[in-house]
Amino acid sequence: MKQKLVALDGPPPVVLLGLDFTYNVAVKLTVADVYALTHHPEVPDIYLFRNRPIRKVEICGIVIGKDERENNIIYSVDDGTGVASCVYWFPADVHQRTIRKTVPLGSLLLVNRRVSEFRGQTQITVNTIATPSDPNAEILWWLDVIHLHKNVYSKTMLVPENYMEIVAEVVKAAEDEDEPDPTLDELQKKFTAEVDKALANPNLSAPDFKPLVELFIRSRDLGVFYFKDVLGDPLLEHVAKVISSNPTRSSIGSISKKKVGSLFQQASAGLVEEGFFYQKNEDEDIYEGISHERNLGAAVLQAVRDGPIKMQQFFNLRSKEGLPLDYISLLVREQPAFAHVTYAALTRTIRKLKNDSLIIELGNNEFKSVDL
Repeated sequence: MKQKLVALDGPPPVVLLGLDFTYNVAVKLTVADVYALTHHPEVPDIYLFRNRPIRKVEICGIVIGKDERENNIIYSVDDGTGVASCVYWFPADVHQRTIRKTVPLGSLLLVNRRVSEFRGQTQITVNTIATPSDPNAEILWWLDVIHLHKNVYSKTMLVPENYMEIVAEVVKAAEDEDEPDPTLDELQKKFTAEVDKALANPNLSAPDFKPLVELFIRSRDLGVFYFKDVLGDPLLEHVAKVISSNPTRSSIGSISKKKVGSLFQQASAGLVEEGFFYQKNEDEDIYEGISHERNLGAAVLQAVRDGPIKMQQFFNLRSKEGLPLDYISLLVREQPAFAHVTYAALTRTIRKLKNDSLIIELGNNEFKSVDL
């Protein structure tokens, strides 16, 4: 079942900033757009453009002036919609003017970095400067901006209808400390104890069955399995018959296999919804468990590696830094097998990949593969 998406009315709350990819890339804007940016009501150094969060921008224009100082140079860049002040700070080893190289007046300049204010005036603190040699560069850049205005910036941000519940889950997962995974022997003992506890419960009902099925699969370390292997467990079958006999209290021996099978199907459907496993082959009723070691770790690592390429390919936006957890989860959940994986599971996998030195955290819940 797909989550229902709703349009977000107004600026996104702080907890949702990372859900919008415009928050993590250098967004192509005109100078007039930059001057139209407004402050986020909760985070002053985050800007808003049509209620989309902006930290970094990219502009393209002609250098019509420059003010060179001891530690920096301020370029005046005109793109036809306005003039932007772009501050470039010289590295410590090139403070001497005799060894500096600056962009000549009249050159086409492509700059990106964070938007800031100085003495009440909007300016761009430059991270990278490029002087394109392609005579069509400015026209192509403008086509990109027009396309993004029409297809990205004008669209209302969509969020899951139950996004506050998801946020609470993420926060809880982030606060939880890693605990050592229980051994199979410990899980098997726990399964037996939970079955005894369930059978002693006079109010045992269908919702109590799903956790037992999950615990059984974990205790048997089932990777790829036929669901008939689960159906055939005598303890689970006995519990299913007891549940099916309530509240009529009919004889367990008279409970049909169809009724018991229906209870197993309900439990399996619920576990698929919770991202515990997925149906690998519907015709043969084959399932595969989802875990960091088995498949989720590799999927998340691949998403971290592919994320920058997909941003460039589909949104024509470049991510100069890491990818946020929210965007990584979006890429992972695009795969049918992981469509229902929880944020808690993704957070645990991210933590394990970090501990294994396969990815690094750059701050603000942004991650990057070590081989990039």
